Order: sequence, then C-alpha cells, then structure tokens
Amino acid sequence: MSTTLQYAILILVGVSAVMAVASYFATRREVDVIQTRLGKVEDCPAEFVRKSDCMAMHGANAREHDNLFAKVGGVERGASSALASEIKVMRDERRSDAKDLHARLNHFGEDISALKKASDIHSAQLERMDTKLDEIRRK
Repeated sequence: MSTTLQYAILILVGVSAVMAVASYFATRREVDVIQTRLGKVEDCPAEFVRKSDCMAMHGANAREHDNLFAKVGGVERGASSALASEIKVMRDERRSDAKDLHARLNHFGEDISALKKASDIHSAQLERMDTKLDEIRRK
C-alpha cells in the first residue's frame, strides 16, 4: 500500500476517533446529569421543578449542545482540510511521477528506434553481401 494512502487512512481513523471521544463525553455527561437529577425514587422531592428553572436548564443544555456541535464541526472542517491538502499533495506527486515515467519512456523509445535503424542498415548490408556472394559463386 502506498504511503499516501496510508496517510489518508490514518487521517480518517483520527477523525473517527475524535468524533467517538466527543460523542462519548457528551453522552456520559448527559447520563451522569440524568442519574444525579433522578436519583432513587425515595430521594425525589415532594415538589416538582418550577417551569422557569426547567426552561433555564433547557436553555443551558441547548447552549451546551450548540457548543459541542460547533467543536465537532471545527474538528470535522480541520480534518477535511487536512485530508484535502494531503490529497492535493498525492495528486501532485502522481503528476510528477507520471512526467518522470514519460521522460524515461521517451528516452527508451529513442534508443529503440536508433537500434531498429541500425538493425535495418545491418540487414541491408547483409543482404547486399549475400547477393555478392551468390554472384561470386555463380562465376
């Protein structure tokens, strides 16, 4: 496997690991908060939370979710730009390698055509020599 493909795979694995860690911490915090708020049935207060307090908690949770989504989006954009730059480098390397390969092949083509020309000249000379030998034998 080429090193550039390995780098691309490594970047994708890193992005998925970051997203998994962010998801883990987000759900763990939610579970911890729910468990501490609910507690055991015996520990429940006789009164419910006021609506204003509930709305305040809801607003705080909404802000926290927005912050988390912004952070995940930032990580995703960063990984995307890193991956795009790595892909650009890979394409540039491929173009450079293709140019080098074409240059080498052109050199070989020139050498082969020179050898073919020399071979044609030698074949013509051998044919002339055969003709002269045949003439000498006939005399």
